[in-house]
Amino acid sequence: MIADWLLTLNGLREGSYIIIAVAINLLSVWLMGWRYKIFLGYLKERISLLNSFWVICTAQFANYITPLRAGNVAIRPIASEMFAGVSSWKSLLATVFELVIDTSWQIVLVSLILLLVAENQLLDSLIPKVTIVGTFLLVIMLGLVYHRELINWILQQRKFFPGKIDRIMAKFELQQEKMEEISNQIVQYISNMRLFLLSSVPVVINILLQPLLLQYSGKAFSMSLTYFSSFTIFWISFIVGRLSGIPGGLGLGDISMGGLLIKAGVAPFLVLKVIILYRIVTMVFPHVLIGGPLFFILSKRMALRGIAKLE
Repeated sequence: MIADWLLTLNGLREGSYIIIAVAINLLSVWLMGWRYKIFLGYLKERISLLNSFWVICTAQFANYITPLRAGNVAIRPIASEMFAGVSSWKSLLATVFELVIDTSWQIVLVSLILLLVAENQLLDSLIPKVTIVGTFLLVIMLGLVYHRELINWILQQRKFFPGKIDRIMAKFELQQEKMEEISNQIVQYISNMRLFLLSSVPVVINILLQPLLLQYSGKAFSMSLTYFSSFTIFWISFIVGRLSGIPGGLGLGDISMGGLLIKAGVAPFLVLKVIILYRIVTMVFPHVLIGGPLFFILSKRMALRGIAKLE
């Protein structure tokens, strides 16, 4: 009888960890919506936090079914226009802001993490560490200074783009003038210290918050992992999955996470359970449950709009 009671208590505790993980993921998405609202406000567009939340969920669901985050770029402007009356062009600008800023801090973050945990003796010296960090900063600075030349080079490579990306560029008439406008807006954003600091708040909170998704997914199976280990494993696997271009980082991100968990001393049979639960928490709540239906509603509206234009 005591054993049954203890099993029930343990089950309740595991369930509470899952609920906490779901709540953390919902808060993370809400923070993304808050930042999107900040970007749109900078572009003189208004959107409520609720509508911003709907848009983020819809776009994230689209990311799960399209590579290279094309769903985010393609769907977010359309969803913003249909759900909140936001200009699709300004929504695209805000989305590009996010992509550029996110890619920059993620590359820097994973580089710093690797420097902290690297076991290679070469990195025990200060010189290679400074060289690596300095190289990343130099690349970012060169990108800002020579952004027009970079845009011209990107447009020259357009024939190699996936069909979906090319269609998105055609839809928004992303020729050199508009690409330069996007680039100039990004430079203005970075030089606007107040806006930069304000939009950095949800980013910093998310950087610190999201590793708890892995930690609490593990706690549900009595996996013991320090916050620093969770932070390191989460962000390395997340960014590897993101840079792979695979929808949702599925596969490569999971393999990276699994390998790092095993290296951290977690039993292989437990690793699989943790990763499956982590995926359920981060994908289903709220992206599939909320973003999925909204995506299909949006698709229906887009189809009806296309039919109306034909008539």
